[in-house]
Amino acid sequence: MVDLKTRECDRCRKTVPVSQLKYIMKGKDNLIAVCEECRINASKPGATDIKSGKKAPDKRVYFCAKCRYKFKFDPASGNKLICPYCGNPNYVAEYEVLTSQKLVDRADKEP
Repeated sequence: MVDLKTRECDRCRKTVPVSQLKYIMKGKDNLIAVCEECRINASKPGATDIKSGKKAPDKRVYFCAKCRYKFKFDPASGNKLICPYCGNPNYVAEYEVLTSQKLVDRADKEP
């Protein structure tokens, strides 16, 4: 007889109670059932991919001044840094959030 109150997690393949599962998007139009433990581990910085055991890429946020597009890019990937929206590499810079405290600190350092 099949137990209807448990189901297999689509990431770690453990059988868990249905109450611990949540459906999340995978790709454009696919849903997968993920257990609570996988959701918590995936949200931690430096999380590892469960299936391959590899460390998640350390992506940084970049901004294209030409088309005003903000995107994430992993500099360790070995790929050329270009804007994925307009394809121009000349206007891309690392995105830095300027808070009021950072602006005050910069003004104090300048002569």
